[in-house]
Parts: sequence; C-alpha cells; structure tokens
Amino acid sequence: MSTLTMTETTTTSSTTTSASVGATAAFAEDTFYRLSNQYLSATYSLAIENDKGILSRKLNMAISGDDGGQYWQIKRIPDADDRYWFACRFLGKDVRLFLDPLDQINPLMAAANDTAVGQQWNVKSVGDGTWRISNVLGNWGISNVFGNWGISNVLGDPGAQLSTYSDTHELFMSMKHDIGTVWSITKVRKITVADDFL
Repeated sequence: MSTLTMTETTTTSSTTTSASVGATAAFAEDTFYRLSNQYLSATYSLAIENDKGILSRKLNMAISGDDGGQYWQIKRIPDADDRYWFACRFLGKDVRLFLDPLDQINPLMAAANDTAVGQQWNVKSVGDGTWRISNVLGNWGISNVFGNWGISNVLGDPGAQLSTYSDTHELFMSMKHDIGTVWSITKVRKITVADDFL
C-alpha cells in the first residue's frame, strides 16, 4: 500500500483528514468516523434509518448526534489497494455498507462478505478535506439498471457516487458530481474493546 502524506487539523471535538486531489484515504481502523455531505452540511450525518422507532438496515441522513448508528469504521480491504469496507457501530463489524448488484441505486447494510464486490468502496479526496465515495461496481450497474449500455460499462468505473435525496435524505448512487456527492469524514473517537470491532 502506498503511503500518503496526510495533514490533520485538530479541533476540540474532531479531526478532519485531507490529502491531495484524487488521492485515496488512509483511515485508522481503530477509529469511528462520522460522514456528512456538503448538501446537508455537518448538521446531518450518515445513519442507520429509524423507521417509526425501528432501526433497520436501510440508510439515511439523520440529525448529527452521539449515536452509534452514525459511527462508522472505515477499514482497508487486505490485498485490495485503495478499497474500504464501511461498518456501523450500531449493527456491528459483521454488517457492512453494500450496493446490491441487482439494484445498484440504493445502498443498504448487509451481512459481511469478504468476496462481495458490492461491499467494496473507493474513497477519493476532492483536495479540500472532503471526499467522494464510489462503489467498486461503479457505473456499470447504473447503466445496466437503466438499460443504457454505454462506454462506461467497466467494473470499477467511479462514475456513480454516494449521495442523498433532497426530500427523504435517503442514500442513492448518483451520476452527478454535485454537493450531494462531496463528503466530510470526521473522526469521532477511538474504538474500544467494548465496541467489539477490534
């Protein structure tokens, strides 16, 4: 794995990690992170969806708080440079962020499977301390779902990126490069033995 030169800016409650444009991230596996996008700002964070009081395996953006459903481990995949698994503290390390090859529009959480391509995510720096997140399935699946077989039907094409709907705040894979696809990834706290992630 190549080593990036990272800069860290520390505030009283969080640390923001940044790198050069297009660089991939080097996240600490012993740390929980919070993910917010520029569209909704840090007021909202990526969370496990709360449907009438019941937490599910669906995802949405929720008002940021001290909530295990908003704490994410970003773990580098062994022998797969620049690819990561995302697991949420609330559901545990054995459930990961997943893009179903038969859907490829709506990410959700699924049982961990080290060979599932839909659980592999690329995280690329925008260059200003923010990131774009794409699934290894990339643009191929979006084209397949819509029946528009085109030039970009290549596994790993980063065209489709993680974003949020403006009305429901649920997640989806977007082909647009707008503020909904630009994410801040902020350290929350170190993972402890009690979290059962180590």
